[in-house]
Amino acid sequence: MSESNDEIVQNSHSMRDRDMRQKRLCQVLKEDAEAGLALILYVIMYRITGIGVPCVFRKVTGLLCPGCGMTRALAALTRGRAAEALQLNALSLSVLPLVLCIMAGRQIRYIRNGTSEFRLYEVVLLCAAAGACIWYFLMRNHLL
Repeated sequence: MSESNDEIVQNSHSMRDRDMRQKRLCQVLKEDAEAGLALILYVIMYRITGIGVPCVFRKVTGLLCPGCGMTRALAALTRGRAAEALQLNALSLSVLPLVLCIMAGRQIRYIRNGTSEFRLYEVVLLCAAAGACIWYFLMRNHLL
């Protein structure tokens, strides 16, 4: 028995969709692997030399930015020292995982259907994260 034209077209679309998902998956995996490798190399170099990227904001203003201490916090996390990481930069165990989860969700959505627009709940969470960063900046610099 031969397939109807509708079935052939549907199978063709299904195969094209699967091929596009595979291409998007490969693209995301490649980009994540590159970023992950760069981060791993940076943390390894920091652990070997003790030299991280200096904070331009701190050099100019003398104030700690919300990211100050993040390199040391990530290095502490790689050693399993969560309490130390929290002390070095509280955002390393609060805002950073939230932002990473949102990014992962967007990547999954991109792989599945080719779109990565922000959803309302993501915008709300990112605004809350930005608010937490501002609050943290003010508190750690004793500006409140």
